[in-house]
Formats: sequence, C-alpha cells, structure tokens
Amino acid sequence: MDSEKKLKYAAIKKSISKQFNSDDVEYLGCDRFCLRQHYPVTIKGRETVMYKCSLFDEDGNLVPLMLEYNGIYSFMNNLAPVSVRENIQFTENQKFSSDKKFGLIDIQGKEILPCIYESVSVKLG
Repeated sequence: MDSEKKLKYAAIKKSISKQFNSDDVEYLGCDRFCLRQHYPVTIKGRETVMYKCSLFDEDGNLVPLMLEYNGIYSFMNNLAPVSVRENIQFTENQKFSSDKKFGLIDIQGKEILPCIYESVSVKLG
C-alpha cells in the first residue's frame, strides 16, 4: 500500500472513530472499514460484552447491512466472512458460551452466504 493511501485510510479511521467515539475501527481490505461497538449482555444475572459491527466504505460512508453481525473479517476478492452469535449462555462453571455461525458478504454489504455455517473462507483466485 502506498503512503498516500495509508494517510487516506488513517484519516478515514480517525473520522469514524471520532464520529462514533470508538477506537475499535479496523481496515478490512477492498477499501472497507469495520467499526466494532461493544454492548453489555446480561444472561441469568451474569454480564458479558458482545459486539455489533458496522461497515464503512473508502469515503467513510456507512454501508447498509442486511443483518446485524457480531464480526466482520478481512475482505478478499470483494468478499468477507461475517459471524453472528446464537444460543448465548453461561455454562455450569460460569463460562460464557455461544454458537458462532459464519456467512459471507460482498463489499456492498449484500449477504452472499447466510450465517449458517461452522466456518467459511475466501481464497485468492
């Protein structure tokens, strides 16, 4: 990545961080950025933290998503794995657990594969 692009991406990350008061902004590739917002979840009187992810384009504009994802991962070939958590619970030994399901979205936020898979990957091609 050239230095001009690095500066542009740093400015976009800073702008998103400032707008949403969060330092959890990551460049995902393919001119896309992810903002991870933390929120508390209480289950059976126990509290844990979950994430809601938002997707932004190369100009810092919010990309509409069809679903609320708990994870958006690196883009490759204009596709990115996404995840949702289901069946959130605390086990008998008081550990947090959930079922994580994966799918795929494209750079426009359109769901390509629903989040029903144990794992997904995107290969260079």
